Amino acid sequence: WARVEIRAAADGTIVDRSVNIGDIVDPSADLFKIGDLKRLAVWVHVYEEDLAILNGLPKPIPWVVRVPSVRDSRYNGTLQQISPTIDPNQHTALVTGLVDNPTGELKVGQFVTAEVSYLPAKLTSSPVIDDDKEQPAFISGNNTFL
Repeated sequence: WARVEIRAAADGTIVDRSVNIGDIVDPSADLFKIGDLKRLAVWVHVYEEDLAILNGLPKPIPWVVRVPSVRDSRYNGTLQQISPTIDPNQHTALVTGLVDNPTGELKVGQFVTAEVSYLPAKLTSSPVIDDDKEQPAFISGNNTFL
């Protein structure tokens, strides 16, 4: 049988392999999938009541991605797109963006949380809101959206 050397068109990491040594392969089939893991796509499900805040911010929106299983993790990136549809079961919209991963610490498929900082459009003159129904809420000039 003939042997063929295969070279990738670009540098990267093999993220999927559908062939083993000794297999007879279809020349039109994908044998390997290679990805550049220095910058990863992030998918976040955001509750619909929080979308008004995101829609009011200019795109791309800087965000910080954290991995709950890694203490003190912090990866900078940008939120790129907000889905125009809401998942009827979860009442969330899919928000996608990118995150830098220069050292390869982030892994494909990890669970993450994303934070977007914003300044509220209007602050009250008092630092405390009291609506006689709930506990008082303290407002600061720089809130964090989770």
